[in-house]
Amino acid sequence: MEYTGERIDHDEAWRRRLRPQIYVFLAGPNRAIDGAIGGSGAEFVNHSCNPNLYTRVRNGRIWFISRRRIEAGEELLIDYWITGSDPVYPCFCGAANCRGYMNQPFDQTL
Repeated sequence: MEYTGERIDHDEAWRRRLRPQIYVFLAGPNRAIDGAIGGSGAEFVNHSCNPNLYTRVRNGRIWFISRRRIEAGEELLIDYWITGSDPVYPCFCGAANCRGYMNQPFDQTL
């Protein structure tokens, strides 16, 4: 499934972070896609520390690819791997390997 939406630069993505619902996905250097505007439905895929999808970014396009066979009615899930200077976002996915946050692993000794 392709993640589609309005193509914006990082400055605009930063400005839009203040909205109550954020569907912005980084797609490369100074490129982002806002799925809230013209999205394919992929913007509604939820987070899990044990996802059934992974993402690939190729030529500014974002693809969600299945890790395994997905049964009818099964929820689609990716690992958000939130990066940057964002605060730590708690995770409540319930997976056996849940790391407790949706952010990319970081050095917790700092």
